[in-house]
Amino acid sequence: MKKLLADTASADLVADAARHPPESRFLHDLRIQILAIALVPLLVTIYFPMIRENQIFGTAFGMSVGLLEDALSHGYLGQMGMAKALVGYLAATAGLKLEFDNLLVRGFLIGAMVSLHDTFIYLLTHQLLGLPEPFEPLHILTSTMVNVALGLMLFPLFDRIKKRA
Repeated sequence: MKKLLADTASADLVADAARHPPESRFLHDLRIQILAIALVPLLVTIYFPMIRENQIFGTAFGMSVGLLEDALSHGYLGQMGMAKALVGYLAATAGLKLEFDNLLVRGFLIGAMVSLHDTFIYLLTHQLLGLPEPFEPLHILTSTMVNVALGLMLFPLFDRIKKRA
């Protein structure tokens, strides 16, 4: 009976390894990590105030998106609201000053806003709330790079949606 259980367990192990090879586990984990740092609400907060070019709208829109994100997450209420209000205001201000048809300008703006957002969240957590949050510049850099790439793919889709409306 022990031999039969051992054979069944090893057969299950081999079958499991065949269904999930190590490379697919690595790619699955990598996809989850990329999705964890992809900040789609932040990209929406950057795009719409930038297009509307209204600082009051940008601040209110950013605050609304941030508070909605706070309400649906496990974070502190108001933390994302403050950060996204700042980003919305600055994106609307940049919309008044810059022309955004160039991909390089859009990429630079997205990168600056994502870096500012992540740094502001760190400052809120560490300085205002007094929590022992380690400063991770590598996380800010990877988050910026991933979100610039994602934003440069999403912004043309947002442009098409805007033209249809």
